[in-house]
Amino acid sequence: MNIASRLPSRHRRALLACVIGGLPTRALWAQERSDQAPPPALWWPPERHWQRLRERAPQSPEVQAVMKAQYQLLARGWSQPPHALAHLPAEPHWQGEAPPRRVADSLGEFEQLQALAFLYTLNGQAAYRERALELLRPWARSLGPVAQPLALRWLEPAMWAYRLLRPHLGAPDRARLDAWWQAHALAQQGDRQLDRPDALDRRNSHRLCSIGLIGWALGDATLVESARRGLQQQLMDALLPTGESLDYRQSGRLADQVDALRPLLTLALALRESGDDLYHWGTPAGASMARSVAWLLARTQNPSRYPELRGQTVEAAQLQPLQALIEAWQPGLTPLGMGSGRQHSPAGVRLRLLLNNLPEER
Repeated sequence: MNIASRLPSRHRRALLACVIGGLPTRALWAQERSDQAPPPALWWPPERHWQRLRERAPQSPEVQAVMKAQYQLLARGWSQPPHALAHLPAEPHWQGEAPPRRVADSLGEFEQLQALAFLYTLNGQAAYRERALELLRPWARSLGPVAQPLALRWLEPAMWAYRLLRPHLGAPDRARLDAWWQAHALAQQGDRQLDRPDALDRRNSHRLCSIGLIGWALGDATLVESARRGLQQQLMDALLPTGESLDYRQSGRLADQVDALRPLLTLALALRESGDDLYHWGTPAGASMARSVAWLLARTQNPSRYPELRGQTVEAAQLQPLQALIEAWQPGLTPLGMGSGRQHSPAGVRLRLLLNNLPEER
């Protein structure tokens, strides 16, 4: 019996979130934490919530608009041959200059994969699955095991997509791609050395997140459990009881606090599937993800109160995915501020907010 089946029906509601800009397509299923608390989310939804989305899509202009955006994304690259890389850049664009156009186009294939998986799961059209394989196969041939955590996170949309697609792949493709993903996870595990700075900072958080998401995508309980244990230790090592992250304490940059929290919240959502709530879990010293989020919210909403932050902004492209993750855990929480760059809400965030307000199940 799963957790949801033990909850009173009045406390069950759906929380689906899809295609968050820079993150994998989100379709998240929620469970109530208590009579008072809104339901926290899951990373991948069960079939009944996909069915609710299928039923709602024809009558919902908002859902149709977001689906249209995914069709347009795919149409732009549908006839283009795959451009798999042998190496991945370490940092996203907000940490420095944007990658060269060809590299950006190649990385965009991971966003296409999440759109393909989303649309295939929604309507079952084989063309989406086959196009996904056309993109994945060259990557599996070209890209060897990635040990650098900030590089492997580019594949996060593809990790989300692969779990949806995997049951529908033929045995040869599934075996080949499973081995490729497994090699990435093992490279991440083998690269961590306790005498290096990245053993404790945000890079290790991204390492654990990738290992956990790959474990869920493959159905590998050993990888999932390794990530769960690692996450608890990482919360003790990387978050301070005051709310700061180790990265912020070292750099004084809010952008590093944002990037330190994002993989932690992502992995915690994935682990909700096994019943864990590590977002609210407190370390023996009193740190928690929820406390670190509150610390960040205070400073992004009222930066004038904190002179040390004068002149700092955080790219909207970095803030918006984190906002969606925060709202998955704490629906209705006041949005983050201090964003610079493009301010419009990407299609995936609009869909997440729309589905966050689906009527409760009866």
